[in-house]
Amino acid sequence: MNPTAREASAVRLLPPSLDIYVTNRCNMRCGYCSSRGILDTGPARSLRASDMARAADMFVRLIREAQARGADPAPARTIAFTGGEPLLEFADL
Repeated sequence: MNPTAREASAVRLLPPSLDIYVTNRCNMRCGYCSSRGILDTGPARSLRASDMARAADMFVRLIREAQARGADPAPARTIAFTGGEPLLEFADL
């Protein structure tokens, strides 16, 4: 899924990070978990590695296009892989 030039030009400022929720599966119930709101909300769901790569590629492409136009002053970006327990999906990556 590639953003069109029109879609990319509409982006003025991008968020500082992209959080990719790998799965809603988890084998723990940590009290400090920031993902508790997405856990146990229906059947187990997981992203394929190709979908994660496509999301990261799109994020990087949008950043580069915004920076080329001088529309994105942020000095750094991050991509985080998170979710229920991402390592439960390790065998599938």
